[in-house]
Amino acid sequence: MKRLLIDGWRGINHSYAMVNQHQILALANLGGFEIFHHDMAYRLPHWNVTDNSAGFALKDSQFIASLPDLPPEQADAIYRIGAPIHAPNSSNAITITFAVTEFGLKPSLFADPTVPPSAYTNGGNLVVT
Repeated sequence: MKRLLIDGWRGINHSYAMVNQHQILALANLGGFEIFHHDMAYRLPHWNVTDNSAGFALKDSQFIASLPDLPPEQADAIYRIGAPIHAPNSSNAITITFAVTEFGLKPSLFADPTVPPSAYTNGGNLVVT
């Protein structure tokens, strides 16, 4: 069974986190692979589960929160959905990067602005938006 590691935000009502959480639920219903989750640090210090709850039903919230972490080198694919935009992992896993361009593609939106844009689509890597 393929292993998907999602690297992003969950538990809060930020737009990226909401997309991530809805996608987790949809992917779980799709089946065919194991889902894991690595929590990226929240972008702002006042973001937290208590004050910024995502508002999912208890069953869905518990499922989303229960996804275990996985070392990137053990994943078949890594899906990154957070900010700043992180470059693909150096593991053999395909990296799928969620990116929006509402603020353009300024270097400040990337965790490492020296990584060339081609790195996000080299090999099997993909960008989704």
